[in-house]
Amino acid sequence: MAGRDERFLLFGTPPDRFDWHGVGWFALLFAAAFAVGAVVAPPLYAGVIWLGAGAEAGTLLHYLAGKQLDVYVDRVRLLFALGATLWLIGYCRLWGRFGFVWDRRGAVEFMCWFGVGAAMLAAMTGLQWIFLGPEWAAGAGPDRLARTVTGALATALAVGFLEEAIFRGMVFRMFYTAVRPAAAVVLSALVFAAVHFKGVSFDPEAELQWWSGFAVAWQSFLAVVYTFEFFPFVNLFLAGVALNLLFVRTGGLMACVGLHAGWVVVRQTWAKSVSLESEAGVFWLGGRGVVDGVVPVFILCVLIGGLWYGFYRRNVESAGG
Repeated sequence: MAGRDERFLLFGTPPDRFDWHGVGWFALLFAAAFAVGAVVAPPLYAGVIWLGAGAEAGTLLHYLAGKQLDVYVDRVRLLFALGATLWLIGYCRLWGRFGFVWDRRGAVEFMCWFGVGAAMLAAMTGLQWIFLGPEWAAGAGPDRLARTVTGALATALAVGFLEEAIFRGMVFRMFYTAVRPAAAVVLSALVFAAVHFKGVSFDPEAELQWWSGFAVAWQSFLAVVYTFEFFPFVNLFLAGVALNLLFVRTGGLMACVGLHAGWVVVRQTWAKSVSLESEAGVFWLGGRGVVDGVVPVFILCVLIGGLWYGFYRRNVESAGG
């Protein structure tokens, strides 16, 4: 089928065929992670509470006993998800072929798109500075700013490499193998947006029941519904679309990591360095998180428009060839 690039197809699937079993395994293991958390976390939580009843303050046991059931469900889920992800990477035969290019070309792509991502968010923070009048956070100064930027950069690189390996290197390829390219771009971006929603909790005053873990796991599984926010979801979805298109355009992950990391480093630095006294204008320009307003949606749409044009031209040229 014209427009399907064999570099993004898994399991040796030819371009004129579709294969859903990668998506099926991903969905099954994703749901299984919550089920394992629901079953394992409550007895683990109860045991820690019992053992930590007389623990001294400052000890690890005292610290763990202070956590609520939702934290235990989430941590057990993540441990299972880590193991499942490693298995999936091997099952898809992706070790060594995610798309990280460790050469001069890869370095140039990373730096160029890191600059694009940082410039996009810097433009937003500049608009906020002009129109929203943020104030520097308490204790702000050159030393703290340097530490903040260093920490944000480390986080940005870790998040960029990890999330791009999983969501572009693996999940996007699974959908690309299962459906047409445009649908793969959209569906994997929806997954990318949905999994960023978390934040459900367990009432510390509630009595632990046999079904408590399932109640927490169910709310976590549907966190995008229980904790839905329009602009963050739309911006995360559009970011996923842009990163998918960039992956298709470059054929590798270095540009995606750079763009992603550029966004994260500016966003985290800004969020930890300023405070917004007024909510006026936040609808348009977003809050300290930057990506929760109308203008960020517009900027992402402009980026997507350029990338989509390149994606469309690639398909037309492939069809013509």
